[in-house]
Amino acid sequence: MLGSFRTRPNLGIALWSLSFTLLAIGITTSVLISVATAFKTYQALSSRDSDWQSLAEILLFSLLPWVLVAGTGIAIALINMRLEPLRHEAAAVRESVDVLGMNTTDFHGVKVCVIPTEITFAFATTLSGKRVIVLSSGTKGLLSKEELEAVMWHERTHIKNGHLLFRGITQRLATVIPWSWFAQCFRKEILVLSEIAADNKAVRETSSQALQSAKSKVGSVC
Repeated sequence: MLGSFRTRPNLGIALWSLSFTLLAIGITTSVLISVATAFKTYQALSSRDSDWQSLAEILLFSLLPWVLVAGTGIAIALINMRLEPLRHEAAAVRESVDVLGMNTTDFHGVKVCVIPTEITFAFATTLSGKRVIVLSSGTKGLLSKEELEAVMWHERTHIKNGHLLFRGITQRLATVIPWSWFAQCFRKEILVLSEIAADNKAVRETSSQALQSAKSKVGSVC
């Protein structure tokens, strides 16, 4: 699937997300079957005549579910440790935005927060539980009307198409299991496909020249 959906990014995002969902269901099902099998084996052994071997087996299978529970708890703790830097980073961004202060406008139903700074950037994010476009006053003053619209359509597409959610899932997955080939490919493909989808929408609403010109002026933070 790698690189197969550059011309149909929305389909690619849907299929990669479906693959992840099926994988998660498969893993969950396997764990549930393992726990059920352990309990079933324990009940079967409990009904046998007691001897040292059967007692040892009973002890093993009676402890196994609790070992699985403990292992799950440890895994959750490790996941939280890995995700903690991401939470601190998000909190720092929110704090910086609050300190700078911002004016708000609206772009086709999406809130736009304009931060008074000459640094050029524009990106979609989540602030206080709401998905918004964050735009610097420097970017707003630098771009022409059509260029600014192209950027706004690009970022609005990230919000309306759920790209922020998909990116958040893939980023956390890659952080928790960095050794997983699937996690790394999933993250990279969603990032690339979401950018292509957002570009396509911006081009349809404005023009390719306007989008490319805006990107050349603003840089990579767009």
